[in-house]
Order: sequence, then structure tokens, then C-alpha cells
Amino acid sequence: MPEIDREILDRAMRWCAESGRPVHEDVVRHLLLPLGWDELLAVKAILADPPPSRDLSPADLLALSRGILPGPGSAAKRAPRKEGRAGARTPRPVAGPRIRRARDRVEPTTPSPAAAPSIDLLYRESGRAVLDRLVRKCGANRTAILAALAAGWSAGGGAPTSADLDRLLAHHGLARGFAERERSLVLHAFRKHGGVAIRVARDLGTSPADLRSTLSRLELARPVEAIREARRRVLERKATLADRARLIDEEEESLSDLGLLSRFEEDLRKRLPEQLRALSGGGRRPSAADLGRSLSLSRAAVDRLVLRFSLPLRPSPPERPDRREEREGRGGPRGAPRGGARSGPGGKPGGRAAAPSGRRPPSARAPRRDR
Repeated sequence: MPEIDREILDRAMRWCAESGRPVHEDVVRHLLLPLGWDELLAVKAILADPPPSRDLSPADLLALSRGILPGPGSAAKRAPRKEGRAGARTPRPVAGPRIRRARDRVEPTTPSPAAAPSIDLLYRESGRAVLDRLVRKCGANRTAILAALAAGWSAGGGAPTSADLDRLLAHHGLARGFAERERSLVLHAFRKHGGVAIRVARDLGTSPADLRSTLSRLELARPVEAIREARRRVLERKATLADRARLIDEEEESLSDLGLLSRFEEDLRKRLPEQLRALSGGGRRPSAADLGRSLSLSRAAVDRLVLRFSLPLRPSPPERPDRREEREGRGGPRGAPRGGARSGPGGKPGGRAAAPSGRRPPSARAPRRDR
């Protein structure tokens, strides 16, 4: 059974409206849906021309495609055939001038949006091809597949759910293969993001609660916890003060998800005052610039660290401009002659070369001859 596309529906409704009988889209769809390829092709051929008369319905359109002329007393009646010898063709009537009056013009109606078909149609044999196409396009990402199904199908007047997808996969024998691909996808996402569940959920387009239910359904709790534990050991080995300060500033979300944030904050709260005492010299408190140089942190990172741990620092002096900019502001690069005098080829001002002194350079001494 061919699929009725939007173009033929709009053309059929416009054809009926031009004849003076606007119709609803559901009426046209109900009449054209049972047609085969040949009948649908004949309908398209009738729609290529304007309606031959007034007040024509979709049933009259279907009758014209089957060679039946519509009449005034009924929806359609078969065109009479002239008596004649066998094989003689009925002559076509000569087409007269077509008169179109402004008063007969019918404004085209805006077609209402078509209702999404039910997801129960995917239980047919053709539904397996639809699911295969969605899996090839979206992978084993359940959230993306459900979004694609919700865009074209409905389940009881609402969007399809994860349970509807599971029933479809089990009906077509695709549940086992899809589960294996989904397991591989989730494990790859956890390895890619270092076991951080928040980033994995953001990458897969789902919520953390749905991700936890997915791990429970796929029995991936132990492999995922092993990945997270390996990531915790890697982060805990970064025990220097500079590394932990940088992790607190840049990887706060990861540390909070892995349960290391409070431990790292407590460690920094104990060690940062010792670092400040080591940086204080001559009875002066260190500045933010001193702390940033000792920890290899930017000024913005140091400011965030000061606000987080309430560190007592003295105000930093204003930053000095670049020396190159100072030289350019004074009027030239370093080494340029002052006063604007131009040096000549001989290195003296005035542009003239120094005159030769008349002395020849000393030559190499000739070897002494033996007498």
C-alpha cells in the first residue's frame, strides 16, 4: 500500500476548493488511503488539470480517475458508451474556452495539521525497517530514538515511552542486539568522561536519574563503579598543593560527582595557610600575585581561591605596562638614535662616508730567504 504524502493531500483539497466545495483533510485521506499505486497515479493525472465542473467532492475525483463522469443526481455515474463497431474509440469533446470569474473564486483553505499515526502501526512487518533505520541514525541512544519516534508517532495521544520502545524491540526480535549496543555505548561514555556521571548524562541527553535506572536495567553498576574508582585514584595521586588548587578551580563538577570535593577542600584549608606563611617575608603578608606565582595559577583563579577559602592577602600592586609599549610610546624602538640624525654608511651622522686615511692595511710578512 503506497504512502499518502502531504503534496497529494494538498493538491486534492485545492482541487475540490477550486470546484467550489472545500473539504477536510481527513475526508481526502480516508478516500485515498486504500488506493494502490496504479489508482493513485490515475488520481495524480486528474489533479494535473483544473476541475471540469462545479461542486466536486473527493469521491468525484476518485470516480474521474476510474473513468466515471460525475452527475448532478448522484456522486458519480459511469460515462455512457456510444454504440458502434467494435474497437472504435469515443471521440473526445472539443474543449471550449474556460471562463474564470472573480465571483467564482474560492479562497484556498489552510489545511489543518495531520494527526500523528499511532505507534501500533510499527508492530507490522514494515515497523522493523523503521526501527532499524532509527538505530542506524541514532545509534543505541534511547533518548534520541524516543525523540525521533515522538516526532512522527503517537502512543495513546501522547509521546512514546521507553516501555513502548522495549515492547517494539521485543516484538521484532531486536531487544538483545539493542541491549548489547546500549551497554557498549554507556561504557564508552563513562570511559570518555572519566566516570563523571553528570557529563555522561549530558552527553547522552538524559537526566542523572534516568541514567541510574539505565545502569540498573543493563546491570552496569559494577563496571561503571570500577571506572569511577580508577578515576578517583588518578585524582588522589595529584597531591601537590598546586595540582589540588587547580583541580578545585577547574574540575569542581567532576570532584563533586566522584565524592572528592569535600576531601580536597579540607586538605587545601589546612595547607594554604602554611603556604602563605612561607611566602610572607619581612613581616609582610603575601599578595595575590605572590600566591599565583607560587601555585602557577592565573589571577582570576587566585581570586576565586581567595573567595572560597577567605585567605588574608594584601592588595597587589598595579600591573606595570609592557616595556615594549613604553618604548613605542616614547617614540621608537630600543637602540634608535636620539635627535633624529641619520647615520651614513660609515656609521657617522650626516649620511657621508668617512674619507680613507691613505694607509694600507698591514700585509702578511713574506718568508725570509736563506742566503
